[in-house]
Amino acid sequence: MRPQASPVSARLTAWGSAVLAGEVSPDLAAERVAADGAVQRVADPSSGDVASLPVALARLRTAGSTGLALLLPVPGDPVGLDPASAGGRAGIAAGEAVGVLGPGGPQLWVPAGDDAVLTWHRHPWVGAGPLVGLDEAEQLLGAALRDALDALAEVAVAPLSPVGEGELDALRAGGADGDGLAPGYPPRAHRVLVRARRVRGAVGLAAAEQTRALSLGEAQARRRALDGVDHAARVAEMAAHNCLAVAAAARA
Repeated sequence: MRPQASPVSARLTAWGSAVLAGEVSPDLAAERVAADGAVQRVADPSSGDVASLPVALARLRTAGSTGLALLLPVPGDPVGLDPASAGGRAGIAAGEAVGVLGPGGPQLWVPAGDDAVLTWHRHPWVGAGPLVGLDEAEQLLGAALRDALDALAEVAVAPLSPVGEGELDALRAGGADGDGLAPGYPPRAHRVLVRARRVRGAVGLAAAEQTRALSLGEAQARRRALDGVDHAARVAEMAAHNCLAVAAAARA
């Protein structure tokens, strides 16, 4: 397994948060966000305004934005997005989005584009609620793992294939850890992020592996267990990125 790049919304949340905290310049942050070399810009459909990513990040800092929040929705589990809103639908379709908190009300930035040009489309963030902190995220992940072990113990699962064993070894070695966080994040956030991404990688591996023939009920129980762990791991990954915004909200 080759090391995976973090989702672009994760990079924007981390490095944009570092800009708001005064840790890095907008130019450096934009360079790190565009790790794949794509030209990135931010567009407001309501006004027609289009700005380069460094300019958009500088505007956020000048306007007094208080934080950025990573959102990692999947179908059936929107995690903080309203499926009835245009921004929510766009974020769910993309599988990722960045919430922007501060004056003017919460916004969503949703990425769309290709390897050459990526545009962040701005939408109102309908239904934005409190962000999950690291304490709650770690408790949720621990409980989900315990529940999954209990559930899977009742469903006989075949050993991993040789390919699966190799991928699991790569996960343990950091193959799914991604690009990490930006300057200014506490060590605990880095630890939570690594754990969450490795758990998500293991869930994906388990879902892809062939198992013995299962009854419908057994297959459903296995799927529910894996879905529960994936949800908790996504929440933990988001909490690691969002801890600076949570801290800023606590100070306000």
